[in-house]
Amino acid sequence: MMTTTTVLSMFPEKGLTESEGFARKVLNASLNGIYIFDLRLGRNVFINAQYTRITGYALDDLSVLDGQGFLEKFHPHDRPRVSQHIDRFARSGDDVRQVEYRFKTKAGRWIWCLSRDAVFNIDQDGAVSQIIGTFIDITERKSSERMLRESQQRYKELVQLANSAIIRWRSDGAITFFNDYAQTFFGYTNEAILGKHVGILLPPQASSGIDLSGLVQDILDHPERYVNNINENVCSDGRRVWMAWTNRPIFDHTGKVSEILAVGVDTTERMRAEASLQQSEAQFRQLADAMPQLVWTANPDGQVDYYNRRHEEYDGIERLPDGAYQWHPVLHQDDEKPTQKAWEEAVRTGETYHIEHRVRLADGSYRWHLSRAIPVRDTQGRVVKWFGTATDIDNVKQAERELRTLNETLERRV
Repeated sequence: MMTTTTVLSMFPEKGLTESEGFARKVLNASLNGIYIFDLRLGRNVFINAQYTRITGYALDDLSVLDGQGFLEKFHPHDRPRVSQHIDRFARSGDDVRQVEYRFKTKAGRWIWCLSRDAVFNIDQDGAVSQIIGTFIDITERKSSERMLRESQQRYKELVQLANSAIIRWRSDGAITFFNDYAQTFFGYTNEAILGKHVGILLPPQASSGIDLSGLVQDILDHPERYVNNINENVCSDGRRVWMAWTNRPIFDHTGKVSEILAVGVDTTERMRAEASLQQSEAQFRQLADAMPQLVWTANPDGQVDYYNRRHEEYDGIERLPDGAYQWHPVLHQDDEKPTQKAWEEAVRTGETYHIEHRVRLADGSYRWHLSRAIPVRDTQGRVVKWFGTATDIDNVKQAERELRTLNETLERRV
């Protein structure tokens, strides 16, 4: 068995070789575990105090083990690698080798170790008989590496499976990453797009005037501007699309911006729908303004949100700060409560709104109007809008009054 005195032979200075106590202090003061492994016995024949602190084993615990018993302290998956590591020393006698493995402590816990070994003794036949090594506990590091790998794998899967275009580009414009969705959507392979200028995805008139350095700085100064920032983009086949991009800077270890991460969502259909809706609304307003009636719309809760230009002919219709219109003051005081009741009932039931009431004009006079509104429903039958009109029927009411007066006159004469 190797003793501390034998270990002193690695110190050439005469004073050190004569001081076994000094050698023991040096070895035991090391922050690394130190051991001497005997190839013939197949186990450690010397360990320092740090080895015991890390593993829990004293030298007496290891002395009773044979080669197989000591090998069983290593994780089953790592034993072949450890055996191969030792065999290389026996065959070649290389100066320094290192190996990572899991080792079972005396308490039964598996820890990851990193060992660096070198030839310590050679027998009379020139064969390596003992190896000296140092090791450290790298369990926390391995755990961190594992969590980092898992995090990177989750990130990779998320990026590649995301239903969004995800790209990265440097401040010089070179594209460094293009996920699978982006490749499919824009029609570029990685080989065709990586390294190309990001302006390749923009219309010619936009890409020619792009100032990337200014853009990067603006992203840093005003990040809120680059959330769902809608841009027109160009695919490889020339097809024009609209994308809502969110851009974020990526910093390197020095704190400088190394890349821009851009996540884009296809909004082409939404933009087309909005353009179609705007066109439809413009046509509706043109038609409404051409109609002789007062035309209005209201939201499902009954708040009037639009009047055609005829509302300028009435006294009391005012737009509130929230965009809704105030229409109560335009009514004759005797008709206000009945009108309010009829409107609330229509909104509650979803039935057609229908009422006759007197409305004040801009000159202060009142004229009778017939107000009607019908609900507009979605595919589930829910009311999404009210469409209404107010038609001046004062002449009709006047004719009715005159007819009644004439009838009453005739009846009296008869």
